[in-house]
Amino acid sequence: SCSSPEKKDSQEMNSFKVDKEYCQKLGLPEVEFNVMYPKNLKTDPPQEGYQNYAYNYFLKWDKNEIQTEAISLCYSTVQKNSLMKDALVDQILLQVKQMYEQMGFTFTEDFIGKDTFDGKEYYQFRAKGTINNKDREFVGEYKILCLIVEPEVNDKNGLFVMMVANQDSEIKNFSDFSSIGAISSIWKSIKFDY
Repeated sequence: SCSSPEKKDSQEMNSFKVDKEYCQKLGLPEVEFNVMYPKNLKTDPPQEGYQNYAYNYFLKWDKNEIQTEAISLCYSTVQKNSLMKDALVDQILLQVKQMYEQMGFTFTEDFIGKDTFDGKEYYQFRAKGTINNKDREFVGEYKILCLIVEPEVNDKNGLFVMMVANQDSEIKNFSDFSSIGAISSIWKSIKFDY
């Protein structure tokens, strides 16, 4: 009998697009990009009338509503050829580390600097740590990877991408963020519309 091979990782996808109108409506710095995301992920988009930092937040919860994976697409006004970029980036990434510590994370390992991820160099903050804060949907051991993604075009804003995965995720090391787990498809699909 004839049978067609099944796709193991096939999942239904939605598209999400950010343009000038979206940014103006939500009070966010102007950027134009689109991504694809699995329909089974929860989204937490920005709301009109509030101070927003992210264009959207995509997360995967376990049965207890603990975040096992999440990716946040936040704004970055660090432009490709800005003056004193290295100092500015170091300051931003240090603030991100402090934000996670204020949330209750205790780090066993952390790095701030420029390093390769998914075959390209990025300014990044990456860390491993633990937290037990059910009010914020974080419990357990987490890997955190935050990247400043610059567009290829000068004088345009980029993205600040924050990814987290706990011990229950398929993501077991930092390189996995680009290829394994529910949020990797979002990372792989980021496309600036310039």
